[in-house]
Amino acid sequence: MLEGGVDLTRALPEPDLAKAAGPDARAQELLRLWMVDGQATTTLWRAFEDVGHWGLALAMVAEHVSRLYAADGSMTQEEALRQIAKNFSAAFARSVEAGQRPSA
Repeated sequence: MLEGGVDLTRALPEPDLAKAAGPDARAQELLRLWMVDGQATTTLWRAFEDVGHWGLALAMVAEHVSRLYAADGSMTQEEALRQIAKNFSAAFARSVEAGQRPSA
């Protein structure tokens, strides 16, 4: 369990990658993210020539997360996006100031 009562023992179903990628043979996985002992563990690949495209990808992830919270009635999508943006900005600012990666 994680703070807030989230059950992390529940496994997500493996995605049907062929269906998700569709006919695009160039489709590739970009990122995996796990919570291990309360800490985020990631594996990612340098998928973009322009590093700025990661900002777009992260914004897309935030939008999907906000939809999850809105769908279960926890909060509106707008409230979820505001909280995600607030915490992202704070963690990002600390990382830039310290010259290191964000931490929880």
